Amino acid sequence: MTTVKPGFSSHQLSMLRSDHAGEVGAVNIYKGILWGAKDSVVVAFANSHLEVESRHLAAVESILTPENRSIFSPIWVIAGRVLGIMAVVGGKNFLFSTIASVEEFVVEHYERQLPYFHGSVRELIIEMMSEEDTHREDAAHRSAKSFPFWELLVKKGCSLAVSASSRF
Repeated sequence: MTTVKPGFSSHQLSMLRSDHAGEVGAVNIYKGILWGAKDSVVVAFANSHLEVESRHLAAVESILTPENRSIFSPIWVIAGRVLGIMAVVGGKNFLFSTIASVEEFVVEHYERQLPYFHGSVRELIIEMMSEEDTHREDAAHRSAKSFPFWELLVKKGCSLAVSASSRF
C-alpha cells in the first residue's frame, strides 16, 4: 500500500511515479550509451543529455517519497542500460532515432499530465517537457534515417513501462 503524500491525490502520485520511472530509465539510457560509445559526437550528445536527465530525476525525487516510487525501479535501470547499448550497436542514425522516439513519447506523456497539476509541480512538468522536446529535436536533427518499426517498438515499450510503474 502506497502512502499518499499530503497535497497529492493517488492519481497524481501514480503519474509522478511513472515520471520517476521514466527519468530513471532516461538516465540509464544515456549511461548505456556512454558505456558502449566510442564516437566523440555520440559521447558529447549523451553526456549533455545525461546531465539534464539527472537533474530531472533529482527534481522528481525531491517531490516523490521513496515509498511512492515504482517497485520496478531496478528493471527500469536495466531496461534503460540495455536500450542505450542497443542504440549504440545499431549505429549513429539508429541511436538518434531511438532517442527521438523516446523523447517524443515523453513529451506527449508530460503533456497529458498538465491538467492534473498546478503550481510548482505543473511548472516543473512544463520545464521538463520543454527540455525533453529539445532533446527530441536534437536527436531527430542528427538522424538521417528513420526506423519506423523500431520506433513503434520503443514507444510501445515506454507505454508498457508507464502502465506498470503508474500502478506499482
